[in-house]
Amino acid sequence: MITLHLAQAQLKAWSGYTSNRSGFLPTRMSWMEPAAALSINELQKVAESRFEFTDGFRSPEYQLQCIVEQAARRRLFAPPTKSGHNWGCSVDVSVNNTLANLKMSSNPELVVAGQSRDAMARFMARFGWTGIRSENWHFNHLNGHRSTTAKINAIHGSKFVYDDHTLQRMLNKYMNTELVVDGDVGPKTKHVVRRLQRKLILVKGVKETGEPDEWTRRLLAGLTMKVEKAA
Repeated sequence: MITLHLAQAQLKAWSGYTSNRSGFLPTRMSWMEPAAALSINELQKVAESRFEFTDGFRSPEYQLQCIVEQAARRRLFAPPTKSGHNWGCSVDVSVNNTLANLKMSSNPELVVAGQSRDAMARFMARFGWTGIRSENWHFNHLNGHRSTTAKINAIHGSKFVYDDHTLQRMLNKYMNTELVVDGDVGPKTKHVVRRLQRKLILVKGVKETGEPDEWTRRLLAGLTMKVEKAA
């Protein structure tokens, strides 16, 4: 079982966010890795809370929901467990709003940061955030790792592949079944695996085979993860 210990970040919401009553992203979206949460809070302090965000933490299950809901609109979401959002180490910035906010500051340093997306990215890099060119709004807190994938695999990868007893326990939990947890991946277990794969079929790489391959196990590990508040 994967348990994430996350802290809350002061993720000021994009002003156009439909649920922006409190001025911040919903609590479920503000959970971050402790180091990432601390970094965001320090960034906002220096930036006079001028950064606006459109997304933060997404559980793998919510990621799957997004994939299903947005499939018809051809909006792309990374597969569950492969997005930094699922691990509390990625945020999406409302770039245009944030640039406008920074330009209105009386602090020359912030005005410079508001001149372009690249200038804003350089400012964020001081606090450990790395952007990607393919999505100019998306930033990752890598903390020394070369990529989000490398970070996720280094920290959590050993928990993606587990024994068949654990597989059956997780299938019972996520699929609401009553498999006998005996470690025997026989016809009954494979039937439930096939049902799970059918449920995940929109996720790139998932095939309805009934075989609990590494990718299916990884997804199931993410879908059954627990999130707890960091001490």
